[in-house]
Amino acid sequence: MVLGRERELEVLARFVGDMATGPSAALLEGSAGIGKTTLWLEAIAMAEHAGLVVLSTRASESEARWSYAGLGDLLTGSVVAFPELPEPQRRALETTLLRGGTPTASPDQRAVSLAVLAVIRRLAEERAAVVLALDDVQWLDASTARVLSFVLRRLTTEPVAVIATLRIGSGAPGDPLNLDRAMPALVRIAVGPMPEDPLGRLLRARTDTELPHPVVTRLHAASHGNPLFALEIARAVARTGSRADPGAPLPVPEDLQQLLSARLATLPPEANDVLLTAAAASQPTTDLVLAASPSAAEARAGLAAAEVAAVIERADGRRSTASRRDPPAPRCCSGCQR
Repeated sequence: MVLGRERELEVLARFVGDMATGPSAALLEGSAGIGKTTLWLEAIAMAEHAGLVVLSTRASESEARWSYAGLGDLLTGSVVAFPELPEPQRRALETTLLRGGTPTASPDQRAVSLAVLAVIRRLAEERAAVVLALDDVQWLDASTARVLSFVLRRLTTEPVAVIATLRIGSGAPGDPLNLDRAMPALVRIAVGPMPEDPLGRLLRARTDTELPHPVVTRLHAASHGNPLFALEIARAVARTGSRADPGAPLPVPEDLQQLLSARLATLPPEANDVLLTAAAASQPTTDLVLAASPSAAEARAGLAAAEVAAVIERADGRRSTASRRDPPAPRCCSGCQR
């Protein structure tokens, strides 16, 4: 259950219900850690429950310089079948997705764009709607952004929808797709501070601590209603043994990264390598982490320690890291999902 976001969920439910009517986009906007990814995941679940095709990618700043990183994520999966494409388009797309032999030259971007447009249109013909789900769209690599911009601007009546999250503030770049111009229908959803009562329930559930109402009030004020920030402050309070008494200052650094780093510093050495492997993988799984480790026993111990510390979580066999995404719903860890 997602707490304190009833209005946003209602808007997303209406948006998903109207996807089959034609090209549209929903843009979840807010600061880092405010809860955009949680709502993005809920919207994906709604679309999948409705039987729609969802192609997703979760961009990151560290991968923003990689060519076609996002496109590779979007077109990976058994649901994507390439139609009969003209030879130049097929060859360019296969080269882009690293499915052909060793490329001798960079693929022609127009050929790639035309091929992706054909793939999306074919999927839209076969299904009720196609959803392009883009998390942290501001970090989408330039090559993928150019291809998607080409595709979106050429949609007319096709049931293709975009659900994207966009970080605002902190010097983050803007929307590289210019969705307000590319899509005929755009719903902007401002994700603001979480109200105090649901934030208190979230903190109690995630920290397994019976926080008094005055403490929740202080945490809400100190974090400005940002759930990730509030959770990290609450955990820092627990680590230091402070009861957050009215006269005691809260451990609020200028940068949230200081709190996250402090939590990571408490982990045992065997957790470092497995966390690095998980963070470096676009789709981290337990099997992948174990295979990349020289010692499966140490890797399992490291994963267990990180899971107990709520730095990672297990979800359908995959591991999510707690340093790069918005906080998910109470069933998940407090950190940024990977």
